[in-house]
Amino acid sequence: MLRLLFLQIFVLNLAVGVPCSREFSRDDFPPDFVFGSGSSAYQVEGAANEDGRTPSIWDTFAHARKAHGATKDVACDGYHRYKSTYLEVPLSLAGRCATHGEHRPRRLEIFHLIVKTYPKIICSCQGQHKMINTIKLVISGCRRDFTEYAEVCFREFGDRVSFWTTINEPNAFMYRGYDLGFLPPQRCSPPYGYCFRGNSSSKPYLPYIAAHNILLEHASAARLYQKKYQDKQHGLIGLSINMQGFVPLTDTKEDAITTQRAYAFNYGWFLDPLVFGDYPNIMKQNAGARMPVFTDHESKLVKGSFDFIGVIHYINMYVKTYPTV
Repeated sequence: MLRLLFLQIFVLNLAVGVPCSREFSRDDFPPDFVFGSGSSAYQVEGAANEDGRTPSIWDTFAHARKAHGATKDVACDGYHRYKSTYLEVPLSLAGRCATHGEHRPRRLEIFHLIVKTYPKIICSCQGQHKMINTIKLVISGCRRDFTEYAEVCFREFGDRVSFWTTINEPNAFMYRGYDLGFLPPQRCSPPYGYCFRGNSSSKPYLPYIAAHNILLEHASAARLYQKKYQDKQHGLIGLSINMQGFVPLTDTKEDAITTQRAYAFNYGWFLDPLVFGDYPNIMKQNAGARMPVFTDHESKLVKGSFDFIGVIHYINMYVKTYPTV
């Protein structure tokens, strides 16, 4: 069986009023392709000050922005309404599950209840699989902490969880947090100008360092699961990538080359190390000394550290070459 299984989440976000060029059916996808849906802790939970919850990255970010007073302190109130709303159990690293080595017994008890009961409440059909995504957005550079946190989740829930995703959309939040600067930690990289929290102008550029750390954090947690828990729990582990489609705007060779570069800098950035143990050549050629280098040990750690890849797809984009960029 092909190892690279696009298995976790596939979201078709169709714009209202725009007709589809064709209809899709289940037969258009491989038999082992699994569709799913999910949520994330800060987006839905609310209950910001209950049961020992401590502030997460998103709490600090949202309250500091003061965007018309909008926060997720209540959100969808999923913490209280999970019996009727939850499809995926989101866990928050800096929240109720574990923080600085102190595990929250009451929170773990509640998650045990959620993991045990939500499939029965939501769907009466047979064969529904449970998936836990450990991190929606994380500030990179805490590999040991992340691995310890992941082990708490493996140990507490692994006997009831079929699929684990370590990190959700790392390619998306690297761009938005370290290039464009509108998500935490709000750093910018050229040519996007000045950001609220400063620029990522160090060499190598901070986005590349952050992505490098994210890959090592994923691999550390995945290897722990594969070595210590997988044989007993029979689950699978991977991570999820944001995968919008790129289409050349014209039939020119230049736009075709630029499209391949877009794929490399968006997906190859994370998938190539997982499959081959190193970054795409086109990235190394373009970024040069700004790209971190995997040691032999790191390359072996990252390569093959997945059982599946989750695909999260929202939109397609046209790609055009701009010679001056």
